[in-house]
Amino acid sequence: MDELWVECQDGPDAAPRRFGWGNAAREVQEVLDRWDGQGHRYFRVRDDAGAVLILRQDLEAGTWRLHFFERGDPA
Repeated sequence: MDELWVECQDGPDAAPRRFGWGNAAREVQEVLDRWDGQGHRYFRVRDDAGAVLILRQDLEAGTWRLHFFERGDPA
């Protein structure tokens, strides 16, 4: 599996706006929650397919990880 990539808005508290793996991209429709942990920042988001995910940013390394995924409602 390709590594997770995340594009964020500009600014010091920048929230994710797009993410994906390889060439597959998802748009963040809504940031539902955000919080800081020891050395990490977490974002609970809803994507353009209705899925809810928690994206974890390692603040020191600058890398991202998918921490939680819940599929959206089927269309």
